[in-house]
Amino acid sequence: MVALTPVAAIAQTAPAKAAPAKAAPASTDGRPLASPIGNPGDWFPADAYPPEAKAAGMQGRTAFQLDIDDKGRITSCNITSSSGSPLLDSTTCALLVTNGRFAPARGADGRAVPGSWSSAMVWKLTVDTPELPAGIAQSGMSPAEAYNQSLTDEAHAAEAAQGASQGQGQGDDQ
Repeated sequence: MVALTPVAAIAQTAPAKAAPAKAAPASTDGRPLASPIGNPGDWFPADAYPPEAKAAGMQGRTAFQLDIDDKGRITSCNITSSSGSPLLDSTTCALLVTNGRFAPARGADGRAVPGSWSSAMVWKLTVDTPELPAGIAQSGMSPAEAYNQSLTDEAHAAEAAQGASQGQGQGDDQ
């Protein structure tokens, strides 16, 4: 059985535009940048890959921009570059809105102001190596070697059983 798991890759925030010395960093659209709280990669749990997308082999990079209010709450999620899958794009925004946490952006005077934050989520399917039976994993044998060894072991067991049954009932007549 092949298991598929998502790999999240979160890009850095958008580079700041040149601004006056006292102004807060700004996003590419000129709005101040909000700051993520914690690791944004944690907002995309390993089991969040949509089953329909897995089954269809959908992958891609979803770039987005979040609007953040002066309390640090996400007010909207805008896809700036689609993964090519509406399902992956909508799942990206749903996970961000549900799990994302931000410190609000700050104006030049240090007060909380509405801002934004941009990044991307890479949806990538990987194939997990199937778990091997304990005998194979512990022995270091390849599956083919383990199979051949099991046939040899069965043949030896059958020979031993046949020899034991032939030896029964034959006493020592001396």
